[in-house]
Amino acid sequence: MSQRIVFRSVGNPEVAYTWHESYYELRDQLRGDHLSANAGFFLTYGDELCQHSGESIVQKDNMGDYLLSLASHLMEYPDNVRVVSGSWPRSDGGDKAQFACTIRYKEGKRTYYSWIDRKVSGSDSKRHDKRWEEVPTWADGSFDSVFRLACGNYRDAIERYVIADTCKEEVKRSGGWADYNAAEKAIGVSYEDVRLPFTVVDNLVRAFRLTEDAKRYLSAHLANLEHRKQQAEKAQEEAVPV
Repeated sequence: MSQRIVFRSVGNPEVAYTWHESYYELRDQLRGDHLSANAGFFLTYGDELCQHSGESIVQKDNMGDYLLSLASHLMEYPDNVRVVSGSWPRSDGGDKAQFACTIRYKEGKRTYYSWIDRKVSGSDSKRHDKRWEEVPTWADGSFDSVFRLACGNYRDAIERYVIADTCKEEVKRSGGWADYNAAEKAIGVSYEDVRLPFTVVDNLVRAFRLTEDAKRYLSAHLANLEHRKQQAEKAQEEAVPV
């Protein structure tokens, strides 16, 4: 059964927030410019965490308070990072943003790009290949262009923030210009309000994921050593003359 964590709002004592391990719980409310399919809230009217209303999905306008509240909660209750980690967006989309920087329109020439192959081609044979898309006229390597290409149909504000932050760094790395204002315009909320609390949650989730990976690696290595030991003992027993 999907887990849900409940935590107080830092900025509004009459509201409590939630994070669902699965997005199915709030899938019927995926409308508007929502924060995340996993993020909800309900009214408490100041009555601690007692729920006095139905649960609704958090909208983008409350992104700053939600992330700050989630960061504060996870610092106090680190065991709940497990619930968040499975559905928290991975901030490792640098390769997609890096490729988007190379997609540029050429005047008077049709070109096509493929997210699968990470290639740009001028071959007319790509026109009817559904794996390839035509390079739009607005693709010029700017932050707005790279973000628009990399973001695609992403709807969640948290996902858009991750993509915007990655695109900002890649555009700067490729010699272009991008700053907090450009990223702020792309996501539609104050970059300063969300940057630090997002980083706190993201670092906690990353640390949890790395720890879980380390446990799996160690377990697999120990199991391999045990297997090799048993194989060696078996070989030694078979080598003993009867």
